[in-house]
Amino acid sequence: MTVHASSLTATPARRVPGESGTWVFLFGDMLVFGGFFATFMVERANNPEQFDLARKTLHLGVGFTNTLVLLTSSLLVVITLRALRSGARHIARSATVAAMAECSSPSRPSSTTRW
Repeated sequence: MTVHASSLTATPARRVPGESGTWVFLFGDMLVFGGFFATFMVERANNPEQFDLARKTLHLGVGFTNTLVLLTSSLLVVITLRALRSGARHIARSATVAAMAECSSPSRPSSTTRW
């Protein structure tokens, strides 16, 4: 009787990466935000004039700045984590300081900005 090498290797068990609590939190977060978006869409369909009027009062500069700050700070956190895992502590320190400085800077318009 011959034994093939392929029959001796065990197939590794498949598992979801990360901790199960993280996935529960993530799916719960998605469920809550899905509810927010569904509510928004229903209310917008019920009262389009009010939503159009409110849309005209939004300040695009504030929205753009807020989005830019959020994306940049997330990138800096990723850079920090990768630097720490690779042992580049000086890069991690610099990215952390940059993220904290960015988040502490005011991202709202000055008092002279016209709404």
